[in-house]
Amino acid sequence: NLTHNYRWLKTCARYFKKTDYFFVSFGWALTPHLCDQASWMFEYLKLNKEQFFLLYNTPEEKSRGEKAGFTGAVINNNAWLNSDQLSLKKCNKIYDACYIARAVKFKRHELCATIDNLALAAGDSCSGSEGGTLPPCKNDPSKFLNRDEISQLCAQSHCGLIFSEIEGACYASSEYLLCGI
Repeated sequence: NLTHNYRWLKTCARYFKKTDYFFVSFGWALTPHLCDQASWMFEYLKLNKEQFFLLYNTPEEKSRGEKAGFTGAVINNNAWLNSDQLSLKKCNKIYDACYIARAVKFKRHELCATIDNLALAAGDSCSGSEGGTLPPCKNDPSKFLNRDEISQLCAQSHCGLIFSEIEGACYASSEYLLCGI
C-alpha cells in the first residue's frame, strides 16, 4: 500500500516520468489514519496523485480516498488471490476450528482461547516481535505452511476463524472457502 512504501517512494520519486502510472492494491483497509498519512506523504514527496490508481476494498475506502484527492475503483484485494494455489482435500475432521493469521494483536487470537481442538497457522510471526500472544492449540503454530499444507489444515477443520475488527480485505476468508470450509 502507499504508506508502507514510503522509503521506496522517497528514493524513487525523482525518477518518475509524467507518463508513469501506478496501481496500488491495499492488503487491508484504507483507514482514516492511513489515508491521512498517504495524503501527507504525497504532499511531502511532491507526488502527483493523478499518477496513482487505488484499488479499494470497499466503497467506504473509495469515498475516503476520493475525499483526499485519490482516484480508483473498488476491486477487493481477494480478487488477486490465485485460486489454483489452494484445493479441496478429503480428510477426517480433527480440529474444531483453524485460524490462519499472523501473531499480531489486531488479529485478536485471544478470542479463540476456549476452543478445545484448535489449529493455528501463524508462521514465523510467532517470535512475538509483533506483540501477539497465541492461545493453546493442537498443532505447531510457528511452522511455516505451504499452500498444500494450508489446504490440508483447512480440510481437517470444521470451520475457519477471523477475529480482526479493523481489517478490510481478508485473504483467509477466501482461503477457507476455496478449501471447502
